[in-house]
Amino acid sequence: MGDERTWETRYQMVMALAVTGSPQDVDWLKDLAGHPREATMVNHGLGGAIVRLGRQHPDDPEPALWCHRQDVDLLAEGAQRAVAVLQLVLPSDAIAVIAAEADRRLSDPQHPNDELGVWALIAAAGWSGPQVDAFLDKYRDDHRASIADAAQQARQGRYRKDSYL
Repeated sequence: MGDERTWETRYQMVMALAVTGSPQDVDWLKDLAGHPREATMVNHGLGGAIVRLGRQHPDDPEPALWCHRQDVDLLAEGAQRAVAVLQLVLPSDAIAVIAAEADRRLSDPQHPNDELGVWALIAAAGWSGPQVDAFLDKYRDDHRASIADAAQQARQGRYRKDSYL
């Protein structure tokens, strides 16, 4: 994991661990997430692996929220992608945190096509409540086609199919 020349290999190793590992691996993954690295895409894989392996029950929001609290963009993005791919139905307090972060990033001109925001919109297909409706309604007519499409499909309860690799 320390060889900076092999970021793609390290990313794929983390993703393989996410599928084949166990909850006992989560502390090690969290420790890795705390180390600075030039190959930041590895953080994306770590976020997904932490969500996949760290849940105490199927819709446990805590691993994703942990990743969001670390203030590492690609770690949170990887976690959000896992939430969407796994179609986790999160409680309203977790949805509020994730939707607020996604909204902040989607509204920021520095992040015009923010992937965390897109994955939050995709994940919202399985969420409900007035805050979810407001979040999706805000972006369903967005000028960015991928964002509008994700919001429109989620509003209809459909998870947009996207590339997961």
